[in-house]
Amino acid sequence: HPDTALTMAELGVFLSGRGRLAEAEPLLGRAAEVYRDRFGPAHPFHVRLVTALAGVFTARGAHRSAESLLRGVIAERGSDLTGGEDLARVYTDLAWLLFPRARFGDLAETREFFERALILWEANRGPHSAEYAGALDGLARTLGESARGDEALLDEAERLQQRVLDIRLRLFGTLHEEVAAAVFQLSVLAGTRRQWPRAEELARRTLAEATHLAGPDSPLALNAALQLAVSLRALGRPE
Repeated sequence: HPDTALTMAELGVFLSGRGRLAEAEPLLGRAAEVYRDRFGPAHPFHVRLVTALAGVFTARGAHRSAESLLRGVIAERGSDLTGGEDLARVYTDLAWLLFPRARFGDLAETREFFERALILWEANRGPHSAEYAGALDGLARTLGESARGDEALLDEAERLQQRVLDIRLRLFGTLHEEVAAAVFQLSVLAGTRRQWPRAEELARRTLAEATHLAGPDSPLALNAALQLAVSLRALGRPE
């Protein structure tokens, strides 16, 4: 019954949020089955449940299972780009799921999924939303990884990443982890282009902000410290 499924879904989301993934998984899975059988696979709440279940699989390291779930939603919906936030989230999550693997091979599909997510986020949340900026960040990083020395692609990646930074500055102000993350990606792009003075400047900024916000051992601070060391070494003045 849908009411029972809703209760299971709410409990599954609650448990997932507290890291109790093994308990959350069967509840979300069963709730998704009920909604699919009752309302069909394109029902927005069914899609949200599938996305939540895929998130549990991802957190547990079952990336292939998560990918299969999300691809299943896309297969059911076809190339529908008139959907709501539920479908935008599916494209975004699937693109990020593929990104770590695709960066060492063909990034075309990852790029396509981020681009579809952007169309949907713009339609549903607007081009200045946090969700739009998140998908734009993914597209910028995908283009940067795809560039292989192609200056036109690197130009586009940098333009998009600067837009991400601008959106996040308007949303969050100057001192926020999402802002620092965008600055870090600009540093990475500068390093890719061997613009080492700019890479150093942006890495220092990221390191200072990430350390202030989350401490010197946070992932972003550690990555910024490494990026700074690489930049200084390239400039011939390692610290």
